[in-house]
Amino acid sequence: MKTLITSLFLFASAVLFSLPAFAANTLVGLTTSGVVYQIDTTTGALTQIVDSPITNFELGATARKGNVLYYVAAPSGTSENAIYSVNTTTGLAIFYDLDRNDDHVTALFFGSGKLHGIFYNPNTGAAGVYRINPITGVTTLVVDLTALAAEPVGGAISRIGDFYYTLAKPTTDTRQLIRFKLKAGSAKAKNILSSTGTSILCDRIKPNFKNGKFVCLASPSSTQVDVCRLGLSGVAQCVGTLTNTERLASGHTLMHSGNSFFALVYAPGEPNNQHLLKFTPAGVTKASPTIASGALFVGARFGKEEDVIPAG
Repeated sequence: MKTLITSLFLFASAVLFSLPAFAANTLVGLTTSGVVYQIDTTTGALTQIVDSPITNFELGATARKGNVLYYVAAPSGTSENAIYSVNTTTGLAIFYDLDRNDDHVTALFFGSGKLHGIFYNPNTGAAGVYRINPITGVTTLVVDLTALAAEPVGGAISRIGDFYYTLAKPTTDTRQLIRFKLKAGSAKAKNILSSTGTSILCDRIKPNFKNGKFVCLASPSSTQVDVCRLGLSGVAQCVGTLTNTERLASGHTLMHSGNSFFALVYAPGEPNNQHLLKFTPAGVTKASPTIASGALFVGARFGKEEDVIPAG
């Protein structure tokens, strides 16, 4: 096991105590440079919470519980992944070395009150759901996903009832809906197909509370993002294409708050600027403010993003 590393990042006192108290329904995200911001969902304006410089980051590896944001990244000047926790009220950031540095972390989420991650090793094909101790960096295998023989899709994680769902790609041209409980041997996979058997390339999912299905964002080409309905059986129906959207930003970049859905996207001709798109489950764009200061986010979370749909 690697030596544990602890680091505290504090603002100067005058800045620290002037930080606003962020409500649980505010959107907070991590940028590619290791800055955590609150994002104004109406204007795209940013309020800096903390700057913890990083060497690199794990796409999809962000989670949030109340006012604490968690993410996986390599601290500046190192190459080994650490688990970070950032208190969005005080601006305090702490990190500890992870004990699974050879794996990619494709998703973080909370289950049974504990932090979990989906880890994937591209060299061996091994994949699994691990419980993470955020104050030691120690991981424990909970569900082995290796037998599914598919690469988990970064940033895709959701929950309905007692089950957790993620996306995986057996090949570049196919997607699967993976369902599991926090119990060994519980994982099952369904191919994601249209009613006519065409593969639908879902890249992110979030529950749609009105119909008990998922909203799926799919990318049938490099310059198009479709909004689709995805059932628990894996049958998908695409209902619209997001306007002024060339591609979805990498990481955990599909969010919902109440009945509203948000996605961090890139608009055509703006490769260095993200937009925070607000849209309906039917694919109708309601707003698309540009993210301020050219910041590029690789994960964003509302504090109460997974209000669980009762199991059907």
